[in-house]
Amino acid sequence: MKNFLFLVIKFLAISFILGEIITRIFIMDKPLYLYNNNGYYDKIPNLSDKYIRGVPPLTRSFDYRINDLGFNNLLDYKDIDVAKFNIAILGDSYIGEINCNINEDLSSILNNRSNEIQCLQFGGSGLHIVDLIENYKKFDLKKFDLVIFCLDIEMLQFYTGKQEYRSSIENFKKIMYKSKFVQYLNSNHKTFQKVKNLRPNFLKKVLNKDNIAETNIFKTKSFFKENKNAHIMLKDSSQYKFFKHKISDKIILIDHNIVPYNFGDDKHWNKNGKLNAANSIFNFLQVNFRNFD
Repeated sequence: MKNFLFLVIKFLAISFILGEIITRIFIMDKPLYLYNNNGYYDKIPNLSDKYIRGVPPLTRSFDYRINDLGFNNLLDYKDIDVAKFNIAILGDSYIGEINCNINEDLSSILNNRSNEIQCLQFGGSGLHIVDLIENYKKFDLKKFDLVIFCLDIEMLQFYTGKQEYRSSIENFKKIMYKSKFVQYLNSNHKTFQKVKNLRPNFLKKVLNKDNIAETNIFKTKSFFKENKNAHIMLKDSSQYKFFKHKISDKIILIDHNIVPYNFGDDKHWNKNGKLNAANSIFNFLQVNFRNFD
């Protein structure tokens, strides 16, 4: 038994070392993320390169461009023209992760639709409603004409924010993320999908609309009531009644019938899914604001 365990440990150690070498030489020559002391993994500002996704040999690469604030955008925050109609889109990995080329992403599509529109994305993997509200305040998004929060029910679960509810594993992550091989594995949602599905049943029961604290609902509802430019875009349109009744009726629904799309192996919108979201936002602008040339 001891010999077997030794062989298993030896195999895992050799696999990790080889993975680290291969990743550093052939895949991730430029780091994309930096760990900060607040419990976030920030993208490095002013960086452009190709991002690798998927499981070898079925890997895919996407062009990205991290702007001056550390978000994936072609446009820098400092270059915003206040004379134009300015849109900010906040969200989790649906908005922040790199799962299509930068010129196929939400902000790029909207910016190309009209010279009168400027759009910036403020997204990050694992963010929840409190994190998005903090970014709204931090980057003074009240001055934008329209601010869209891409939400689902799960993002209302933890009103204490990412830093606090994940604090027990942040120190471990801080150590592990020194490895580029670990960064590569964690960037690949498919790799960990089966692990996520093994989470305890009690966690699955917690993550539903009946167990969201009324405090969370009240704070979120108050925010959308107080900030007139803040609207909701639902990741899942089946949650419309819940959000309209509990949070706000300022909701943008995505018409996913515009072009065929799928979520891909990483469970996020592919480029057609992003196109559907951008088209739905543009149609919302035409109806509720003005016609844009």
